[in-house]
Amino acid sequence: MEIPPSIRKHCGFADEYRMFEELRKMDQELYEQKKRSGEIPDIDTAYAKLITSVEKSFESICIEPPIPYLVRLCNEMKDLKELATAPEYIDGQPLHFFIKYGIEWNRPEDVIRKQAEAAFGKLYERFVRLTGGRS
Repeated sequence: MEIPPSIRKHCGFADEYRMFEELRKMDQELYEQKKRSGEIPDIDTAYAKLITSVEKSFESICIEPPIPYLVRLCNEMKDLKELATAPEYIDGQPLHFFIKYGIEWNRPEDVIRKQAEAAFGKLYERFVRLTGGRS
């Protein structure tokens, strides 16, 4: 969704938004070349950074997050819990999901399990803070 430049700047994610849009619109061949040379990040990494920045900004200004947002966070907690209990079923998530939560999808299952557990704990604490509940 297009977010006005003034809001992007005010909320602190203008750079992440600009980078993601540049990568998204870039010619595929040029993108691959620049990515291999290290000039630009992977688009999934850029997307994960953008999502994280937007969520952080949204959560800092939204006193009562809307139910669809909370449902999405619950679904992400469910996905992290499943990943922690069955890391062999890693194929069900998009790459940016793993990047967003700091999970190294190409590591041994025990490492993935620990990273998913840690990410679940952090997301759970965030959810509790957003809903006014107790951990």
